[in-house]
Amino acid sequence: GGALKPCIPNRYWGHMTCALWVAETTIEDTVKMEPIVGLDDIPLDRWRLRCEICRQVSGACIQCHAPNCCRSFHPLCARAAGYHMQVDDLNPQD
Repeated sequence: GGALKPCIPNRYWGHMTCALWVAETTIEDTVKMEPIVGLDDIPLDRWRLRCEICRQVSGACIQCHAPNCCRSFHPLCARAAGYHMQVDDLNPQD
């Protein structure tokens, strides 16, 4: 699984790793590393994606950003499967 943290709205729990990889979510208190906020900002279509690895339609998936690739997967599934994941600097300082 992974470390579960409370989310806002309060009725949910989420994986810390997923919160770090899903662009719309953030961690409100970076000292306590909880709660996860921004679930309401995740597009509904993202919640409907099927993970290419576990084949489940649950939780929010992320998608490959390679050209012409639309594969979707849970961040923890991708890590467990050995996928290469990296953070790109979208605002490089020259």
